[in-house]
Amino acid sequence: MPTIAEVIEIHLDRLFGLEDVAGVAEGQLDGEPCIKIYLVQENTRTVLELPGELEGYPLVTEITGSFTKG
Repeated sequence: MPTIAEVIEIHLDRLFGLEDVAGVAEGQLDGEPCIKIYLVQENTRTVLELPGELEGYPLVTEITGSFTKG
């Protein structure tokens, strides 16, 4: 099984191609690794386009707004 970092790298372009995706990162869900998808705003269409998991790692969305350089 590829590492979570490898899975993110493989799918990064596709994930960032979805509307309102602001970021993608490794996260934790109930103490287990997951892939966090940060959204600019709530977007039902984007959430529906996301699979429930990628290569065995669950996907979790979070509304964060846009990220800016500090």
